[in-house]
Amino acid sequence: MTAHAPIRRLAVVLAATGAALLLGSGAALALINPRFTPNDLVEQSNQILVVKLAKPGANNVVPMTPVRALKGAKPDKAIALNLAAAAQQEWAKKIGEMAAERGETPALLFVGERREQGQAEGEGVKGAVLQIDRAWVVLEPGQDGAWNMVRVDDKLQGTWDGGSDMMLRAIEHILKHPQDLVPVSVNCDWAGTKKPGKVEGQVASAAAVDLDGKGAFVLHVASAGGDRLFGWDAGKKDFADLTAARKLGGRSRASAWGDFSGDGKLDLASWDGAALTVHLQAADGTFGGKPADAGFKPEGGCLSLAALDTGAGKRAGLLATTAKGPVLLRPDGDGFKAEPLPVPEGDLGQASACLVADLDADGWADVLAPFEKAALIFRGKAAGAFEAAKKVEALGTTKGPATCSAGDYDADGLLDVFMIGPGCCHLWNNRGGLTFAESFGHSGEMCYTAQPSAGFVSQSCDINNDGLPDLFIAFADEHPHMYFNRGYRSFGKALSLVWENAEFTREAGAGQRGAVVADLTGDGAQDMALVHADGSVQVWVRGVAEGDDNRPLGAQVLLGASAGTAGPATVTAWNDRRPLGALSVSPGSPGGFFGLPAAGTIKLRWQLPGGKPQEKTLEIEGKVRNVFLGTDAK
Repeated sequence: MTAHAPIRRLAVVLAATGAALLLGSGAALALINPRFTPNDLVEQSNQILVVKLAKPGANNVVPMTPVRALKGAKPDKAIALNLAAAAQQEWAKKIGEMAAERGETPALLFVGERREQGQAEGEGVKGAVLQIDRAWVVLEPGQDGAWNMVRVDDKLQGTWDGGSDMMLRAIEHILKHPQDLVPVSVNCDWAGTKKPGKVEGQVASAAAVDLDGKGAFVLHVASAGGDRLFGWDAGKKDFADLTAARKLGGRSRASAWGDFSGDGKLDLASWDGAALTVHLQAADGTFGGKPADAGFKPEGGCLSLAALDTGAGKRAGLLATTAKGPVLLRPDGDGFKAEPLPVPEGDLGQASACLVADLDADGWADVLAPFEKAALIFRGKAAGAFEAAKKVEALGTTKGPATCSAGDYDADGLLDVFMIGPGCCHLWNNRGGLTFAESFGHSGEMCYTAQPSAGFVSQSCDINNDGLPDLFIAFADEHPHMYFNRGYRSFGKALSLVWENAEFTREAGAGQRGAVVADLTGDGAQDMALVHADGSVQVWVRGVAEGDDNRPLGAQVLLGASAGTAGPATVTAWNDRRPLGALSVSPGSPGGFFGLPAAGTIKLRWQLPGGKPQEKTLEIEGKVRNVFLGTDAK
């Protein structure tokens, strides 16, 4: 968190002086204004109302029905928005259209005293601002309870850029906990960079894997020229190539980690372009045995693999994405039995890698299978059992291949979906019941800086340990993007880490073939591992201040191979003041990382497939604590 911005009068806000501004496509794109945040807006407003808007009447007046008062008294008389006197008549027309289409979705009205700079305390003139998602409407008092529209002020997006539904949650939180400041910067930096080596051949992916089940992650780079493993050497304070020592010989074009033998250790499922094989981890942690042929050779190849529970006891199954759609691979003897998930007839276009996660929070994994013309959602109803596909045209990628990732960016306990590809850039807000609403246009600075592109990977993370889920995107043709969450799905650009870091943009500007964000050095802070276009591996190590009082805090939730299920499982967390959202955890993955800005408690809730809901409360002080699902905290 940053220090509180100096208090400024509402007049300055209404005049929007001092806010940085970018102009493009006829609309203003406001950068974050560190001098006037939602905390300042709440403090300086005398009255904050949740209002419901209606269609403008014949006199161009919009009825505003006060639903409730967040601060101050709820009006006992009708109020309205008069659009007729606005100087920006095109904007007035647009605001009227927005009001007519809004239905039950709330807007927020902030009422205070407007002062010009230098005016004395008692000389203020009553004024207000109305927030309708990204539109901030400056108002002045009119007649008979009406507020006259003065103008739309895009600079106020620098205070908050996002949907009114999320602004409402932010305001409610600030009123309860005014000491919790809405972040204005990522507030962390890199300590330096390491270059462990170079990978030959076509790189497929990079992943952080807890190979030994102890909460320490190694970097796995899957490549057709030979997979590689890199691990942190605390004594040398550098990364070492562990490939030979671990005897890993895979040549993966697609891969997944899981306990495929049922012995409590992570194994590697590897598609080499011709066959699917399983590299079993021996008792000594090596993979030197002969890989087992899984007997799976789909027509058109394999786009991706993901481990999941198929009801085969301790043995993990797989979900393979093929050109024709998803295929469930159940453990059967020494290999797998392939069961394609039924795809509706008709041309869906090119398939993209499936997303496997518990999207409806019922304890069973669901499958989101994106195609160009629509997406198919297979709702899980038991381990390895799915309902018939639900076709959702809006979720199509338009042009493939695209990538999808899950993260709870509005902290409501449901996993949202970020999708990016050559023809799309979407943030699908999970509304429950496997229904999704596009919210990318209300996502803050991300909505005008992340564009459709050859997105290589995206991932939810917490790069600054503040408990607000951030979003990382790596591209095939430019440097990665990192967006920090200001709270409730409004993102800011992590300028110090990426855009304003000349070394970073120079080193990473040619694009990536693999990338992952995880704590690879074991210090409680997440690092960024990149596999560049030329195959060179680079790890950007996040800076950690010296001294025990400055060590990163939080909880790392892990699903070990010994847990007896391949999941994936959704874990939800809270600290003592706010929800931290939900994350999807898979075997050996670092998916469940919840940061904490200060010492305190984190409450966790999860449900393993077929199990009962479980809870655990942790006291967090001095370090990030590892929690292995199904076992005691370590």
